[in-house]
Amino acid sequence: MVKTSSKLRKTIIVVAVVVAEMLLGAKLVALAHSNLVKVLISDSIFVIGFLIVLGLFHDVLRRDWQLYRQHLWRNLGLGLLSLIGTYGILYLSRWGLSLFGVKMSAAAAPAAISMQAVTVIGTVPTILAPFSEEMIFRHGLFYQWKDSRILGVIMFFVSSIAFGLAHWNNFNGHLVLMIPYMCVGAWFAFIYWRSRNIWQNIMAHFFFDFPNVLAAIFLLILSSFQ
Repeated sequence: MVKTSSKLRKTIIVVAVVVAEMLLGAKLVALAHSNLVKVLISDSIFVIGFLIVLGLFHDVLRRDWQLYRQHLWRNLGLGLLSLIGTYGILYLSRWGLSLFGVKMSAAAAPAAISMQAVTVIGTVPTILAPFSEEMIFRHGLFYQWKDSRILGVIMFFVSSIAFGLAHWNNFNGHLVLMIPYMCVGAWFAFIYWRSRNIWQNIMAHFFFDFPNVLAAIFLLILSSFQ
């Protein structure tokens, strides 16, 4: 009973973190007039959420890392294979939606943030997202409930849908455009269930997000020569 109560408390907290990041972040960023201030506000909110999640699940990260690093190169290779699967699922889900006349578009970056240097600062959430999002959606909303057969299945779908909805601001509230990310959420949940190690998810997610970080750094380097 105490264990279930602890799980429920952590689940409520991670849901509150996601809602606060989406609603509070959008409100506060809208009040700022400077590109730099917008990015700093967004980064600060995300970092606070990250620290809260880290405080909740640091024991899971530490425990799983001890196992993950024992076969580090093999596990990194599996992470790259998982990345290929992620791109495949995104492609297939978008292709499937296109059969119904849905025109897909890439996740939109904040239009007001255009300076290269500011863009690099804005990659902080991208770097931290694999850690915080995997702990929130895969562990907090799914894996810690897996021992209950019925609840585990329910939370598998809940966590997958919630992961897609967390990209609400990226797609300007277009629900259909979030479906591919719900499919990716299900894929990441499957990876965690199969591997039983959160670091498999973190690295696959990190590889998926890393091109955005490289692109921002490339823009900064390119602008320095102009």
